[in-house]
Amino acid sequence: MGVDANPDAVFASRRNAENNISDMFYAISSSKFDWVIFNLPYLPTERSEKIKGALNLAVDGGLDGRKVIDRFLGLVKEHLNPGGKILMLDSSLDNTDATIYKLVKMGMEVKVLQKLSVFFETLCVLEATAQQTQEPHKQQEP
Repeated sequence: MGVDANPDAVFASRRNAENNISDMFYAISSSKFDWVIFNLPYLPTERSEKIKGALNLAVDGGLDGRKVIDRFLGLVKEHLNPGGKILMLDSSLDNTDATIYKLVKMGMEVKVLQKLSVFFETLCVLEATAQQTQEPHKQQEP
């Protein structure tokens, strides 16, 4: 199953695989997953910097770069199975520390799997794991 806000990416995905495609979690509102992998648009983007066409959806993170990531973080936990994981790319441009803080506040365990400094930013691959729910305690027979 795949989701993307960019219609060109949707078209390409439909040609290459049979996926259920939509914006964020809209078309999969009741689905739960073991893994959610997300390469978010994180570039801080002024109105004058917007790209005409669908490519803008792939790069435009809003004024502070957090427009899409904060929306994602507000929705993702209800779509994870117990012990489910998020694998995502984040950037210092959108404040990776804020992303990690929000994930931890959501009750997720967060690991930084990889960091790479390039040009004017540091890219991080984050893995966040939802807590396992404990099974109810079963009483033993006397």
